[in-house]
Parts: sequence; structure tokens; C-alpha cells
Amino acid sequence: MQFDTIKMDLMNTSITEAFKSRQDTIELKKIIDEELDKLQYDEIKDVSISDLLNTNRADIVLKLVQNEMHKIQAEKNEYYTPKKAFEAIKQYIPNKTIWEPFVLGNYEHIKSPQYLRELGFTVISTNEDFFKCSYGEIVVSNPPYTTRYDRASNRQDNIKSRVITRLCELNKPFMLLMPLTFIQTIQLEKLQAKYGRFKFIVPSRRITFYKVKDGERKEYNSPDIYNSAIWYCWKIKLKHSINFV
Repeated sequence: MQFDTIKMDLMNTSITEAFKSRQDTIELKKIIDEELDKLQYDEIKDVSISDLLNTNRADIVLKLVQNEMHKIQAEKNEYYTPKKAFEAIKQYIPNKTIWEPFVLGNYEHIKSPQYLRELGFTVISTNEDFFKCSYGEIVVSNPPYTTRYDRASNRQDNIKSRVITRLCELNKPFMLLMPLTFIQTIQLEKLQAKYGRFKFIVPSRRITFYKVKDGERKEYNSPDIYNSAIWYCWKIKLKHSINFV
């Protein structure tokens, strides 16, 4: 479908409805970017986009769009690692105190600290901001994946790169479960040039992550990048550069 046609369809849609599908999210961002200087606004939420573009509060409209984008990004990050994923790499995890830092927000639903303890490891997990604390000797975790656009700096804020950079600066060995696609990025190339080569553990099957919605655990089976994940390892003793499990 051509952009103009999609735009026409979206113009009579509220922002809340427009953000319900990924395709609409992409096209809505194009509309907002295209019309940003003209945006004017009064009261929002369920007002149609065409009406929003004819009123006088651009700042509030933009804030709403950013908030909706953050909600989508947060939801994409709320997929949790099953016990099988840790069982598959148990033989490679050093017998050291593990810091599992990425439990902030849904602490009661994230079972990775429990799974690692059940496998015989000592685990520290405190529900604190990862960027403001440091514990343990190594990190074994599934960090947030989503990259967001930072309008203030006019650049992409890659959370994966930020996490890896901080751990390397802390000289903290790690095993991070992240999308396979990250292995081909310029960000990883730069990280390896600065901090040394990484090694990788590749599961023989896609990992079935899960999420908790309304108190119910639901498995996530879609065959996309969030399932195609591998372990990125730094300063972990592995026999090969790429190890299959």
C-alpha cells in the first residue's frame, strides 16, 4: 500500500487506535514528522489525526506520540527467559557470583534469578536501575532489546550497546541473551574493536520466551528476531568462538 493511501486511511483515526499495529505506527511517525511544524492541538487521546493537525498544541501531540512509542517499546522488552535457556548453557557458566540486573519493573514475574539458583549458582538480583549499581562477579541475563530514537540528541539510543559498554567498563564478564541480528551491526563491530572479541553460544532451536499478562503466563512463539536469540559472551572461557548447544 502506498504511503499516501495509508495516510488517508489514518487521518480519521485516533492516535490510540493508530498505534495498535506496527505498520500504522511507522506510517503515523511519518505523518507526525511530515506535519510537525504545522501540528496544533487542544485536547487529545481520541481526537482524529486530521483534527489534531488543524489545532494548536504541537508540544502536547508530540508528547502523546512519544508516550505511545515508549509503551510499545516497553511491551517489546517484557519477554522473559524460560528455564530451558539457562539449562542449555549451564556447563559454560563460571562458578562465580552472578548478577542478574534486568528485573526492574516486573520483579515478581521474572524467574531468571530463581532458575539460576535452582541450577546451583549464587545470584544477586536487587530490582535496581542497572546503570546505577553493580554487584557480583559476572552477569548472566536477558537485557532489554529495543532501540529508541532520542530526539534531543537526534540519534538512535541503542540499549544493547549501552548495556555492553557499561559491563565492559566495569570489567564484568557477561553472558547476554540478545537477538541474532545484533551480530551483524556496526555497533557490535565498534564494541569489539574497543573491548576485544566476543564469543557466542548458539542454541540449536529458537528460544520460546514468555510474558505475563493479567497474571497469566503466555508463551511467545512468533518466528521473529525476538525468538532468534543467541548468547553474547565476553571474558567467558569458551573453547570456540562460536559454540552450539
